[in-house]
Amino acid sequence: MILSKIADYLTDLMNYTPEKILIGRENATQKMFETDYIIVDMLSPGQVLTSLTKYNADTEIMTINNILKGTFTLEFYGNEAYSNVYKFLALQNSQLSKDLETKYQIMVGKGENINNTKQQAGGRYYNRYEVEVTIQYNELLEIDTYKITSIPLELMNEEEKTDFTINK
Repeated sequence: MILSKIADYLTDLMNYTPEKILIGRENATQKMFETDYIIVDMLSPGQVLTSLTKYNADTEIMTINNILKGTFTLEFYGNEAYSNVYKFLALQNSQLSKDLETKYQIMVGKGENINNTKQQAGGRYYNRYEVEVTIQYNELLEIDTYKITSIPLELMNEEEKTDFTINK
């Protein structure tokens, strides 16, 4: 889910079509590396910063909201890969970026560890630049949790047994 949010954020920020943002390297072909693409991938699993739990007795739904922070890689391919990395870094300071972070409920840290990782494929080299970003994000989980309205108890001592129920 978070990779999709990042892909949507990049689509809007960089003014790319959704087809030019790939999650992982799913369905990537050699031909794609000649075109301006961005591949989004998770470098390390998200670390839980905090967790909030809320129960709605009317709907009997428990909502768990984990706030996480993870490291992601953005790999820029194509003839304009170098320019696009620096366009991304510049746009991170824009109001548009802040508005998109609000829209997608993420906080994107400054890009760092920019690497020129030219890729050789089929005897040709393709432009490839990689940048790491730390992103804070939310993961929501809703669980059906039935409320307890009464508890039947049975108490016993040596002489007698007593049944009763505790009601809300």
